[in-house]
Amino acid sequence: MPEWSSYNYGYCNPITWTDPTGMQPDENWHPPMQKMGPAELSFSNGVPEMQHGGGALDGVEVIPSQEKDNKRSLNFELSINVTLPEISLGFGRPAGHFFDLSKKDEGASSESLSPFVRKMLDKIHKTEGEYVDNPKDPGGKTKYGIAETREWKAFAKFFGINPDPNNIQNITSEQADKYYLQTRFKNFGIDKIKSEKIANAVFDQSVITPGIVKGNMMKALNDLGYNFDYKLGIKTPIPDDMMKAINSVNPDQFVEKFAARQLSHYEGIKQTNPANYNEHIRGWRNRLETLKKYR
Repeated sequence: MPEWSSYNYGYCNPITWTDPTGMQPDENWHPPMQKMGPAELSFSNGVPEMQHGGGALDGVEVIPSQEKDNKRSLNFELSINVTLPEISLGFGRPAGHFFDLSKKDEGASSESLSPFVRKMLDKIHKTEGEYVDNPKDPGGKTKYGIAETREWKAFAKFFGINPDPNNIQNITSEQADKYYLQTRFKNFGIDKIKSEKIANAVFDQSVITPGIVKGNMMKALNDLGYNFDYKLGIKTPIPDDMMKAINSVNPDQFVEKFAARQLSHYEGIKQTNPANYNEHIRGWRNRLETLKKYR
């Protein structure tokens, strides 16, 4: 993030964010701790000593004490439980824990998703389609919206798979679901948006233009009379007052303004490279019109 001061490293939160290249912060991910094996707690001259494999202590089951080498010892087992926070993905209908971060190679559980979230994910699969390798597409190889030049490397890192672009064709719909739940629903605050129409529009556009969607959400609000002036990165949380405004506006009016801002972006990139983008602009316009007609 070269436009930021060095004093803003990692959005001033280096515990959560790292920025090894100086170009874009990346969220640290640490796999949750699992259940550990037996450990021994002994007392030597009244001083407790504990030996185990390391890790945080969540719950301890104590087994009857034993006498050993003039030391009173307790054998116990460490049981560490990881609980994800409750997240509402039903837009008024709590959806519970929508996936388990400790199992990144498995698909999100469809039973834990609200019908609306499931519908949005299925719609993206249909809209973005299966594997495509169009030489005229600047995005390169693409499947389920995961484009070679846009975020394939981040996707591969998320799942710990080989970043060879030829592997894009092997992406599963379950992997795409899990990736979008993490990188879109959480990072773009979609789980906090009350209007299904607004949430649908934001999610749809975040798949193809993640870098500008938050900015255009803010501009759409300002077009409706607000005066927000935030610098919003891809992983910057939506400020509380901005989210409150999103949940207060007329959904039809907001999506109308938001779609206009998105269209302006598409028209702009078409002008920069007409040969590559002329065939895409009609599809983008139709997609935005569909968002405006959502009921």
